[in-house]
Amino acid sequence: PPAEIEKYIPDEKKKDLPYIDIIESIARSASNQTHGTTIVFTTKAEKESQRLSLFNRCAQIEPVELTGNDNLILSLTSIDGALIADFDGKCYGIGAILDGEAVKAGKLGRGARFNSAQNYVAWQKKKNPDDLFCVIIISEDGIIDVLSTSIIDNEDDEFN
Repeated sequence: PPAEIEKYIPDEKKKDLPYIDIIESIARSASNQTHGTTIVFTTKAEKESQRLSLFNRCAQIEPVELTGNDNLILSLTSIDGALIADFDGKCYGIGAILDGEAVKAGKLGRGARFNSAQNYVAWQKKKNPDDLFCVIIISEDGIIDVLSTSIIDNEDDEFN
């Protein structure tokens, strides 16, 4: 439900980002992907897809609207790697490998998709504290996790 995702958006951003329903709708469509997937929502979607594509870690695409397009969401999330989208539901990158300096200890009980996304969010928070990144991780077993730079704690297990 939107309230679940809304708790990951900081209060000062909520008034500027009336997009909780968009994120929830896209996540719900992507949850039909049988092998799991990851979607990165960020205020810097175009810039981030450009950065990743420079290092062959993402295929940058012409922005395409995901909202209300379930078939497109299923097609794009069938590609290995994450989608990079903005909070309006426009996708700028597909097949993204979430990179970054290792700054967050992994959780052995969780898979690569979760641990990679968790570290990516922590790294983005460290590198770009004013930018908002919200990552939806949908595991093969149906578990949906939401990570956000607004709530991730870099202090508890950050590598030094």
